Amino acid sequence: MAQSVGLNSLEIAVSEPKRTYSVSLKGLMAHLMDVLTAKPQARSVTLDAHSLPAHLQRDIGLLR
Repeated sequence: MAQSVGLNSLEIAVSEPKRTYSVSLKGLMAHLMDVLTAKPQARSVTLDAHSLPAHLQRDIGLLR
């Protein structure tokens, strides 16, 4: 095999990754408040496989 690799002599360069972005405390707090104060949008949805279009029913094996 021409594309084999000798794993006994594998060299890996170890370096500290540099951050290319900055995160502000103000933005994190705003996101936290959005998550905590979000109103739940609960709605009852009942899905039936037979209400799907015919091509999707064929894809999942309900129709032949």
